Amino acid sequence: MEMYKEFKRYFGNRSIYTDLLMHIQNSQLEEKVMAFYPEDWFGKEKPGLTIFTHKDIISIKNDTRILSEIIYKDYKVTKLDYLKHHNDRYAGSKLTITLDSGEQLIFDASKVADEDYIETLSRYIKMIYEFLKEAP
Repeated sequence: MEMYKEFKRYFGNRSIYTDLLMHIQNSQLEEKVMAFYPEDWFGKEKPGLTIFTHKDIISIKNDTRILSEIIYKDYKVTKLDYLKHHNDRYAGSKLTITLDSGEQLIFDASKVADEDYIETLSRYIKMIYEFLKEAP
């Protein structure tokens, strides 16, 4: 998964994501990543990564003392709600995923304060959408 490798190369050694990326590597999840989304891009709260594999959705968050991990095992998506702005790259994309449990996962690129990263986060959202749209 080229986008994940690119993200890891850029953020792996000098960022708030270093511990998260090492955890994913040590958990032998790297080769299973089909799509992902970085959360709290600038570390104002708890940095996190949500990764999507063929079988699971794994949400990992980290702060200075605690690493937490939520795993949605053998998830089933019942609804995808994808919004993309055609004429404003700074508006950002948004994806709402509804699972069969009724729980919703929301990824919203417009929540980032730095406009330069909205387009990148929107690409990650599109990657998740495309992956889940094609999933059985």
